[in-house]
This record gives sequence, structure tokens and C-alpha cells, in this order.
Amino acid sequence: MSDASLNGFASSARGEQHRRASSKLERELGPVIRACLADPSVIEIMLNPDGRLWVERAGRDMEPIGVMTASDAERLISTIAGNLGKIITYEHPALECRLPGYGSRFAAMLPPGADGPMFTI
Repeated sequence: MSDASLNGFASSARGEQHRRASSKLERELGPVIRACLADPSVIEIMLNPDGRLWVERAGRDMEPIGVMTASDAERLISTIAGNLGKIITYEHPALECRLPGYGSRFAAMLPPGADGPMFTI
């Protein structure tokens, strides 16, 4: 195989890997969070350690928008960390970054740093 063919294959593999990672992130964000991310009036999306999801929109108070299980929240946080080449563990329970594909600030904490998984976008 020529160098050009190998480079094309590697580029194609990276593109497929990126597509799969993006698809996984979109699934784990779920329709409620994705809708909030698409809404220009949304200022903040927050998951409390008790699993309740909240949203703050411009000119309005925080309002509940749903719930997320601890396992779903941990999976989402780990996926975001993995997409950025970062690791979040019991020993390193905090993550601060930009949300891949959106650019919004993302901050998360896992136990023992919090009573349950939590994040803000």
C-alpha cells in the first residue's frame, strides 16, 4: 500500500472514530439537554447530586426539566472526559472543560467530591 493510501485509511478511521464519539455524546446528552443547548435563551443547565436537572433561561428563574440517574450522569461525564483525552475517577473527581461539539463551559464533579454526580453547562 502506498503512503497516500495509508494516510487516507488513517484519516478515514479517525473520521469514523470522531463520528462514533460524537454520536455517543449526543445519545448520552439526551433530547432534553440537547434542546436546552439549542435554545439561545438558556443561560445554564445544571444537574444536582440528587439527579434533578434544572435550566435557567434569560429573565426567568431556574426551573426543573427532568431527572438523570447517577449511572447515566457518570456515563455522560466519563464520555465527555474521554472525548477530550481526560480521565475522571474517584481519585480525580473534578472535570472542567468545553463541551465537545458545543463549546459551552462544562464543569462536573463525581463522588467523593460531591454526594452524587453533578454538572453545569
